[in-house]
Amino acid sequence: MLTNLCRMYYTEYNLPPGRSHVEIIAALGGQNPRQVIFSKFNDLTLDRYGRVVDPWASPYQFDTHAPSDPIVWSIGPNRKNDLRGADSDDDILTDWK
Repeated sequence: MLTNLCRMYYTEYNLPPGRSHVEIIAALGGQNPRQVIFSKFNDLTLDRYGRVVDPWASPYQFDTHAPSDPIVWSIGPNRKNDLRGADSDDDILTDWK
């Protein structure tokens, strides 16, 4: 879902929704040039910093360097951001192509 929301934002504005987690969630929530609300995030868990968290209470990770093909993942139960590392077997991509 988060990956698709980032793609929708890119389709609308031809820009990534932001670089930091908080910027991305704010932009998707309506803090953008036309105040388009892509999601209210009321069905997702937010931490006290306004970040969407996974089932293990860790913030989802965003890579929007390729804005037309963003990557969003959970660091998984070990709470280590090792998506491309040797211990990445517990990291979870949120959306697949």
